[in-house]
Amino acid sequence: MQSNSFVSIVVGILLIATTIGIQFDFSRVVGNHNAILQDTQPPEITVEPEDLIYEEGTTGHNLYWEYFDEDLASVNLYLDGALIFTDAVIDNPTSLTWNVDGLSVGAYNYTLYIDDVFSQSAVSEVVVIVYPTDQIPVVSTPSDLFLFAGDLTNSISWVGIDSDPNTYSVYLNGTVFDSGTWTAGTPIFVSLSFLGYGFYNLTIVLADDLGNSVSDTVFVYVFPSTMLMITLPPLFDVVVIICIGIELGGVVLVAILAKTKYKSPS
Repeated sequence: MQSNSFVSIVVGILLIATTIGIQFDFSRVVGNHNAILQDTQPPEITVEPEDLIYEEGTTGHNLYWEYFDEDLASVNLYLDGALIFTDAVIDNPTSLTWNVDGLSVGAYNYTLYIDDVFSQSAVSEVVVIVYPTDQIPVVSTPSDLFLFAGDLTNSISWVGIDSDPNTYSVYLNGTVFDSGTWTAGTPIFVSLSFLGYGFYNLTIVLADDLGNSVSDTVFVYVFPSTMLMITLPPLFDVVVIICIGIELGGVVLVAILAKTKYKSPS
């Protein structure tokens, strides 16, 4: 009877409280009478990768994240907007490693979403760029040459750039006269001291391991070595000679005029 009276008193208090506008939220109470408070802090990504650039065909490229939240719900990774990995967070993970080897040449967007049970999220976005290995060689382009035959210093050089250099060939008027292997960034020197008087077409072809090639052509003008013997006097000597000539000419002229003036009549 006493318990019935207690229940009646409680019900009466609730009715009075409801009448005067006091409301009770019973949804916050569970069986053990502990209130569930919502977490207002979103998940935190503590470590995230930087944008990644690598050469096609190479390996060992990974994206790595670390994250934390006391109430994780899911971890989702997207590639260019398409879901490629999801984790329902059964064991409450704190990190994710994702290998990005094997991609074709291009740019890729990886986006990681970390969600908690209160629909709060953290986002990390990474761009991965893959560039090709079959880069076409690049070669320097020296100017046309003007040389004198017989000069032992006559030469030319080229510099090639490529990730996989292989061989080079130098053509003189269409015929190979020099060849070998080359190294990126190291000059290829070719002696031209054997060239005689004439006009020549000099072409180099660089090839790499992938079969790509590049060429450059230089025209060479070789003058006779006898032209080296033709020299002119220094400018000062030329001026002095001219002045002496003018002075001597003046003296001769004065002498002629004086002789004419004082010549006795016949």
